[in-house]
Amino acid sequence: NYLSGTLQSGKTIGEIDMGGVSTQIAYEADAYNDPRNEIRISINNHEKIIFSKSFLGLGLDESRKEMNQQAVAPSCYPTRYPLTASIFGHFNFAQCERLYENLLDDHEVQKEIKQIPNQQFIAYSGAYYVLDFLGMHDALKQSVIENNVQSICNHTWDELKTTYPTVAEKNLANNCANGVYLDNLFYHAYHMRDSQITVAKEINHTSLNWTLGALLYEILQ
Repeated sequence: NYLSGTLQSGKTIGEIDMGGVSTQIAYEADAYNDPRNEIRISINNHEKIIFSKSFLGLGLDESRKEMNQQAVAPSCYPTRYPLTASIFGHFNFAQCERLYENLLDDHEVQKEIKQIPNQQFIAYSGAYYVLDFLGMHDALKQSVIENNVQSICNHTWDELKTTYPTVAEKNLANNCANGVYLDNLFYHAYHMRDSQITVAKEINHTSLNWTLGALLYEILQ
């Protein structure tokens, strides 16, 4: 919000930071009713209530590790991708989607998040790199994400390696599982609406990361 200039306009942007181990969501709430996850701050003489929640274990890597424990986990990887010497991927969007839906339900994400406000969100870090690979650069739409995941990941492992020779093989294989996971997190767990969220690597030529926010928070105290 500092980089976007929205602190002056009063129309703040929510954010989703996607790491490997954990993911965070933060946004301006309408009222103070969750003291565990909300704080009051004053910016330009205006009081704001900020909801902020970190989900340990729901970063891209940790959620994928948990998903991998399920018998049908190969459905989240490209067909013929060698998971082990004897187990190969056989991508199936519907099966993979159910795995991640169950994972997010087990973590009770929806119980921890109250109604997402009707405001814009920016997702960054790991979310940017996965969705950038999937060709998503503008305001996200669920149907487009799902279509792009399927159109790319329904190709065999050899076909993907030929099409994306510069992408590291580990990332290339994991992007299919990670794409399904982000689709579920945004629209199943958070109940985002189409065009409510975009992905970004930087704003006004400055990289997005949590350290600037932490510094600003300390200055405001």
